[in-house]
Amino acid sequence: MPTPSPSIPSRGLRLLIASAILLFLCACAPHPSLSPVSAGTLAADLANDRCQKVYGKRPFRPDDFEALLDRGRWHWGTIDGGKVDGFEVEISFDRAGGSKQVMVRIPEE
Repeated sequence: MPTPSPSIPSRGLRLLIASAILLFLCACAPHPSLSPVSAGTLAADLANDRCQKVYGKRPFRPDDFEALLDRGRWHWGTIDGGKVDGFEVEISFDRAGGSKQVMVRIPEE
């Protein structure tokens, strides 16, 4: 009796495998760099989230500071600027918005 040959996957299974491969490739693709506007929006959101958690306030707006890209990282905050409602803030993250560093504080007088 001859041994059965391996069956060819059904069309549905081939489609499922192809979809899984495409999803994997998209997830591994490099993420595009943020624009200055989107970086400022992300920075203000991060600052407000931290400020809300620690101080119960959300005083920051994206246009409070200019988002600057320096050596592959976005920087936004009071490094060279004034305070916002008494808060100092320093936010930075990589070109795509990862590796976030968030600092919000009320400076000592």
